[in-house]
Amino acid sequence: MQFFSRKDTPGRLVSVIRKSDGRSVKDWLMLIQLLRDQGRFTPEIMSRIESHEIGLAGHAVNHFANEISDASASEFRALASQLSQKHPEDVVTKALDLIIKKKSIFQCRDAHTEGGYYADAELGMDWQWANLIEPFIREADLSVALELAPGHGRNSAKLIQQGASILHLVDVNQTCIDACRERFGARTGDCQLHYHVTGGDSLPFIADASLTFVYSFDSMVHFDRSIMLAYLREFSRAMKSGATGYIHHSNYGAVKPNSDWAKNIGNRSDMSAALFRDYCTEVGLEVTDQRLHGRAEQRGIDGLDCASLIRKP
Repeated sequence: MQFFSRKDTPGRLVSVIRKSDGRSVKDWLMLIQLLRDQGRFTPEIMSRIESHEIGLAGHAVNHFANEISDASASEFRALASQLSQKHPEDVVTKALDLIIKKKSIFQCRDAHTEGGYYADAELGMDWQWANLIEPFIREADLSVALELAPGHGRNSAKLIQQGASILHLVDVNQTCIDACRERFGARTGDCQLHYHVTGGDSLPFIADASLTFVYSFDSMVHFDRSIMLAYLREFSRAMKSGATGYIHHSNYGAVKPNSDWAKNIGNRSDMSAALFRDYCTEVGLEVTDQRLHGRAEQRGIDGLDCASLIRKP
């Protein structure tokens, strides 16, 4: 179903977006839909548009439209200034990636607000730590560590036991940060803790070259590839030379690329082991090891996830 009139052409919408500084995500959605209907995107971009339902009738993107507009105001403004009447596709593709990234952040945030999941997940933590994690980080320097998306702290407790001296806990959900703060306080044993709420794709509160270790388990498996790239870029900025990391992420993108995590098996994203390596190379990180997780690791299907060890040269 079309929600715009025949008078709305790409050229007219480009003018509208430029004049409004790209403030409304609805205008971007209308332009994306018109260009899609005219077949002006690559097959890969078309696949992303369809799987994420990026258009005027897409439920999730419209549900979060106001938040996307507010969170992306400066970026939309910059993109609007670059739009051209004749060939808007390249700039619109960047706007599309931004919309998908923000939509996915807000979807993931709202899907992980209840405490019941974290209580159930805690029951399997001892086995996961002993078999999937600790053997691979035994020699890591945890003197200044960061855990992304800790939930209610089941991994954080293990990192503290492993010898973390300073531990930054970063989550998009205030409720998760509150739960961790209540659980650990400002200090637990010899570990000093710092708590941060992120917008979902950056770490502005972490200083350059300050971390010796970065970690995430059972959370980044849901992160859309655009979010993964954003965080890997931030990890590279914040890691000291020689710092290492353990990142548990989806490999489902090897089977279903350009897909929406919310519709995939286990809510896995369109990341893959290969794409993770490419992104690390792009941002200046090394991948020192990768292990696929499947049924033997208590995952639903073989090759569903990947644990990647990284290093900052």
